[in-house]
Amino acid sequence: MKYQKEPYISFLLSILLTSVILLLLPLSCEKFEPERKIKVKTEAITDIQHHSSKAEGIIIDIGEKGISEHGHCWSTTPNPTIDGPRTQLGNTENTGSYISQLEELIPSTTYYVRAYAQFNDLVFYGEDLDFYTPDPILPSLSTHEVTEIRMNSAICGGDILDDGGNPVSMRGVCWNTTGNPTPEDPHTENGEGAGTFSSELTSLDEKTTYHVRAYAITGTGIGYGNDRVFTTTSLPVVNTLEITAITPNSATCIGVVEDDGGTEIIVRGFCWGTEEFPTVDGPHSELTGGTGEFSGDLNELQSAQSFHVRAYAVNDNGIDYGDDLGLCTSFMDSRDGKIYSVVQIGEQYWMTQNLDVGNQVSIETGQSDNDEIEKYCYDDSEANCEEYGGLYTWSEMMQYTAVEMTQGVCPSGWHIASDQEWKVLEMTLGMGPMSADSVGWRGTDEGG
Repeated sequence: MKYQKEPYISFLLSILLTSVILLLLPLSCEKFEPERKIKVKTEAITDIQHHSSKAEGIIIDIGEKGISEHGHCWSTTPNPTIDGPRTQLGNTENTGSYISQLEELIPSTTYYVRAYAQFNDLVFYGEDLDFYTPDPILPSLSTHEVTEIRMNSAICGGDILDDGGNPVSMRGVCWNTTGNPTPEDPHTENGEGAGTFSSELTSLDEKTTYHVRAYAITGTGIGYGNDRVFTTTSLPVVNTLEITAITPNSATCIGVVEDDGGTEIIVRGFCWGTEEFPTVDGPHSELTGGTGEFSGDLNELQSAQSFHVRAYAVNDNGIDYGDDLGLCTSFMDSRDGKIYSVVQIGEQYWMTQNLDVGNQVSIETGQSDNDEIEKYCYDDSEANCEEYGGLYTWSEMMQYTAVEMTQGVCPSGWHIASDQEWKVLEMTLGMGPMSADSVGWRGTDEGG
């Protein structure tokens, strides 16, 4: 009996415990539903360009409270986050597809992209997709030949042969003195678009060698044409050499164009006037262009007059003048047609040759007051008069008068120099007043 009682009691306890549990279970259980979470998917990367692309995403579940922000984020390393570049498309309460525009990408680069959606600080990401931006295709273009080269400007341009599939946002030419210029150097801006364009290069230095290239800017970068080299021009270099064949009303001048300035000489010649530094605004001659020596005649001059003469030459850049040379025209003695050269010293004009006028008489006969001009010839030789001039006594020279500055035997318009006029000449040539007032030999080399 003892061994039968214990199993019976255990059985009763088991029944009682099971009943209690069954009674308690309906009182402690309720229905359980799992919490909804935001779910987003990175769908695809499309329209991949050098600097942009499109990313597609899908919002599968907006979660319990919706989405406060969504979009795509990207980087050059896997698993990008919203701490880096991203799009922000705002809040939404709808599921479905959306598209982000990814900008400011770098060509030839691998990027990683994830869709994201967030509620407040809680962020959910889609899977990581990668893509590669294509290598850049720069525009193709050529540089025109440089034309109309001046000392401070030139004309150049270019042809855009292929824009590389991207619109040209700016085009022009750039230049420097070292080679392979860029828009960081002086440049022109000739608008946008493909095709042909022309530009003026300005503010150049004269006689300087420049490099110039056409350029075009697109979204992929800057394309360049071939590098062309040119040298700016300058004014011509001309000099006045000498004046010869001086007559009462004309002279011959010689000049030289030493450098055409890098461009054709249009015209050259001589200009003259009674004032220093004459220009082509006054009397001048016009001769054909070219370099080297040239000569020309100065005509319609006034006799026994001082003039200033300069050679000149003109090219596309302008005009250049040579040195200012002075000349005095000669004059003709109307009494016998002999011509005498003249020089201006200070404000005075002097004959540069001895006078040779009058009837020759022998030294034995002598000169007399007979209303005729009489002269001696050295050694009684007419040839000596022709070479050295006539010889006159003081009385004959003065034509037998004591009036100061009388014409005497001089041609019309001239007179015998007074003592005071000789002093002015001496002091103009450098003699001091005391020496000029002294009697006898005076001065140093003023006579030279």
